[in-house]
Amino acid sequence: MERIQLTEENIAFYPDYIPQDMAENIGRANYRGLILTEDGEPRAGMIWELKGYLEQKPPESRIRWLSAADEAAGASLLSAYKIEALMDQVKTSSFEIPAGRDKTEKKILKNAGFSVGLTEGDEIVARLSELEEIGFLKDLQLKEEIRPFRSMSRDGLSQALHRINASGYRGRCEDIELLPRLWFDQEVSCYLERNEETIGLFLCHRLPSGRLVAELMAAMNKQYTNLLPYLISHAVKSACKIYPPDTEIVIDRHNYAVLALGEKLFPRGFGRPVYVGKREEGGA
Repeated sequence: MERIQLTEENIAFYPDYIPQDMAENIGRANYRGLILTEDGEPRAGMIWELKGYLEQKPPESRIRWLSAADEAAGASLLSAYKIEALMDQVKTSSFEIPAGRDKTEKKILKNAGFSVGLTEGDEIVARLSELEEIGFLKDLQLKEEIRPFRSMSRDGLSQALHRINASGYRGRCEDIELLPRLWFDQEVSCYLERNEETIGLFLCHRLPSGRLVAELMAAMNKQYTNLLPYLISHAVKSACKIYPPDTEIVIDRHNYAVLALGEKLFPRGFGRPVYVGKREEGGA
């Protein structure tokens, strides 16, 4: 089988094989991808994110997508991935894949030395129509200082993201300062400005599938944390004006603060069942 490293140039050759929502990440500094082909046809593929890569320290790898036609193709793919991980000095690799699918991927990972367990995923998914009816969001009197992202200056965004990153918080994606402005939905994303200073920021990305992903929900310091629901309410109401009611919004409970907020937004909401696991790679 031929091993192909995915790039912005060649990923367009596999539109029916690689999910669009995953493919769009190729080209970002901390994303990698591999495809194994036979007679020009994909037999196995994966995309992973390097966590900590931009901080100039040995990164951890998070496998975001994995597919294999059979166990043999999967074993070859994981062997090729091992080499790539060592080149990037990866210490630990982890994964999270939906449960209930074909168990081939689960078996491949287990055979490759990954631990495997079943748990609740970090992502909560809800439709716009559901969020629109949440009581405390629906009844909030929106603050005049909240503005759509399209009106935020380039310097204002850069300064806000720098302040947030300096506090040690990066949101859902570590490379958020490197992403182009158009990565974020210009109407749903919003910010709160007071005395010509940004004190709260909600950044949302529209996936190729049409889903909306909350990339960043942040207040500049603890005294402004109570303003986050106002930003979320503004984002939801803006989204309802331009997207269908069945549009899905994804919130990744990647830390305790977002977990707590997620429980307030979705008191009966649970992540979907997923298989998770990891293995040590032996990087620096």
